[in-house]
Amino acid sequence: MLASEIDLIGAVGSSDYDWGGAWRPDLSVVGCAEQSEFSVSQLSAAARLNLELVTEKNIEDVTAADLGEIIQLRFSDAFYFYESDLYEAPEYVRPEGLVSYDGLEYLTCLQWLDLGNQNFGRDFRFLTSLSELRYLDLEMAFEFQDTELLNSMTQLEALVLPQSFKSLQDLAQLTSLRRISARSSESCNVGPLVAMPQLETLLLGGNSDFQEWVGITELDRDFDVSIDPTGRYMQLLIEGGASAFNPAFDLENLSGIYDRQYVMDVVQSIYESRDDAYDVIIFVGNADTSDASYAGFARQVSNNVDGLGAPVWSSASCYGSAGRLRGIVTIPAMDALWQRPDSELINTASGSLTHEVLHLWGGGDLLPVIENNNGNIAGGHWGVSSANGILGGFDLESLSILEDGTYRADYFSDVGNSNLDLFLSPLELYMMGVLPSSEVPDTAVFSGVSQVNDINSCEDYGFEWWDGNCFSATKQTMVSIEDIIDVFGERPYERELDISLLVVAVSEAPLTDAEWSQIDERISWYVEPSAVDDFNNNMWEASLGKIRLTLPPLGD
Repeated sequence: MLASEIDLIGAVGSSDYDWGGAWRPDLSVVGCAEQSEFSVSQLSAAARLNLELVTEKNIEDVTAADLGEIIQLRFSDAFYFYESDLYEAPEYVRPEGLVSYDGLEYLTCLQWLDLGNQNFGRDFRFLTSLSELRYLDLEMAFEFQDTELLNSMTQLEALVLPQSFKSLQDLAQLTSLRRISARSSESCNVGPLVAMPQLETLLLGGNSDFQEWVGITELDRDFDVSIDPTGRYMQLLIEGGASAFNPAFDLENLSGIYDRQYVMDVVQSIYESRDDAYDVIIFVGNADTSDASYAGFARQVSNNVDGLGAPVWSSASCYGSAGRLRGIVTIPAMDALWQRPDSELINTASGSLTHEVLHLWGGGDLLPVIENNNGNIAGGHWGVSSANGILGGFDLESLSILEDGTYRADYFSDVGNSNLDLFLSPLELYMMGVLPSSEVPDTAVFSGVSQVNDINSCEDYGFEWWDGNCFSATKQTMVSIEDIIDVFGERPYERELDISLLVVAVSEAPLTDAEWSQIDERISWYVEPSAVDDFNNNMWEASLGKIRLTLPPLGD
């Protein structure tokens, strides 16, 4: 390793790594203000508000020269509002009061930027204009992933990335970088970084994938994995069985599926006896029911497809795959895998497998910004939008305005529509590569969302409790597929898609023939490449015959 220091512990801001405090401005820079082509008359309403916040002037009085004088900027409520007799906020600090990222592209003389926690979604294209940056802190910009947006920053020396940052290998193209903080990042592919001759320090602590992967070598766990009698599935025998693998979330004591190092270790054990022939590994709890807070949980470990709102990246090597493995899914119990309703009046079953497999290609990350019922920025699901698919959203044709700012739609969930009689929406089919972009309709996306009551019912407006969902919002935006492509690029069209599965039953004791039969019956339903006459849609049906789940033979 050629980097002078790879630190699995240190944090930016500590006495050892005060990168921002050690910075000094480059006073030789000239002509940067003229690059912005700033004109007050061309500003959007949001840009006007933002630049008034930054300059602390009325926007009509702001000039390009004023913007050119701003070379250091930090957005921080903590630093701005909590002054005392012992502390005075630096003049370059502003509150986290932006209304969007509009207008920041005019700050073309910035050399130092701490963006703070703004939470405006996944469109960071304003960064391409900030070519003079030497220090960039994106630690709280949790949605940032696109390293290409930094390519114009040929003077950038120190970069602080958000947790769960994925595309570490792409940072190697930023040849001016000397210091990188990628704490809590999700990749083991650090080779391109440590080979950068100018790199001095690389911080990879905070339970990053690389840190967890390195730590496995210090453990000596022996997992009991074997093939079932039919040769179609595998079993993982662990103490505590399915409930231990799918525990309650405890941030102070991560275990089971929440412990990435543990899951890496398990999957590496599986690959010791299996070929690297699977897109998805699915763990199914050998239990009728579960106390887990979820019906399914998915973790993407790689992406090799452009245009999905996530970078092309891979952490598959951490898990023992040479690159084929796309992700891991856990289904905690049989009733979460596939369950018929109790009522004879209802024919549709429920199950989470299709939902979780879709998550491994993305979901809500495909839209630049979406909100859930509480008005929080959402990821993974379609939120309060007309995406109308397995991962949530409503049918646009059912949308109506009840009063100014209050809307009603047919029943939907912001985090996924769970019945198995549903079809993938056009946006989901596009995401999976089986629908061309030309056939994707516009999507209504709502912002400033709030609930009208605790259950989002429309009872307050004269409807029955079960008759649709109601919500309030301050703004509705129609997002076209061209808008999505402008931000993320176009997802290649593949026409059809095969997804290979490795199904692993998780149990404390070896499965009985009856238990294997139960798993086989339900998995076989999902992977059947034809319609099943039972009022429900397996993956093939839900995708209109364009996506097929497969079970490659395990061999000996």
